[in-house]
Amino acid sequence: MRNTFQEFRRDFDKLIDGESFRPHFQGLRATSPDLAVFRTPRDLISHQLSERLVTPDQKDRVLWSLIRAYQGSGSLRLPAVALLFLSMYPVLSRVYRGLKDTCTDEADSAAEVRIEFLHQVSRWNLSKRDRVAANLWMNTRRTILRRRKTEWKEAAAIADATTAAATLLGRDSAGEATASDLWRLSPDGKQPFEPDDLELRKGRVWLARECGISEEDASLLFARYLCHLPWRSISARLGMNPETARKRARDLKQIVRETPGIQDSCPGFGDPMCVPQVEGDGCRTLH
Repeated sequence: MRNTFQEFRRDFDKLIDGESFRPHFQGLRATSPDLAVFRTPRDLISHQLSERLVTPDQKDRVLWSLIRAYQGSGSLRLPAVALLFLSMYPVLSRVYRGLKDTCTDEADSAAEVRIEFLHQVSRWNLSKRDRVAANLWMNTRRTILRRRKTEWKEAAAIADATTAAATLLGRDSAGEATASDLWRLSPDGKQPFEPDDLELRKGRVWLARECGISEEDASLLFARYLCHLPWRSISARLGMNPETARKRARDLKQIVRETPGIQDSCPGFGDPMCVPQVEGDGCRTLH
């Protein structure tokens, strides 16, 4: 089961309140005078969340000490990141709330914020001791929004992908339906083609022959880029885990792009190749 943002917080709260956390917290206290002043993990969190009597500079010194501990010792990494996350929870939750309004999967948004925050912590330049909280928040937010904007631009090009699908299946303005008709007539506006469509089977044979790939590989590409299935559904259909499917699709996409004539025959398999936001798959697209 994947966690929402609030569940991440509850997990970390449970961790720092447990008896097993005490020796780890003592280890953290020994790494810095700025951490040694706190008798318990809750004292530290209360200090960081206080809006009175504590200056931003004092909070930054605590964050910097926790970041140094995270970067420096394997045994203290989890305790440090738990305290960092809880200390930064109010501003990170603002980033999360802004993202979940534009994403179909709250768990994906929660994981994206948490992972990007960890990346920022791991890359933090320890020579910088000021504005730690502000820069962690801004860098986490800026990086995620930049990535999302790229995904939104790719999603905006979905009309090109559906036009390519219509071309591949021999459906043009003189035929059965235009690409835009297929798009509007789909049940949810996101899946214009069913993965078991007979004409898609013919298309998979064509793509496999033209690109020198297997029909299973073509099925993977069609399932994602013409049927817009989430990775979990694709992995279940093809008998591979989602991460393997992602990596395999990335390699296959490059093969297809480099195959002469494919761009003219089916431009949607050229550059960019994109999918819309898919229920159960969050807002991620394959880069």
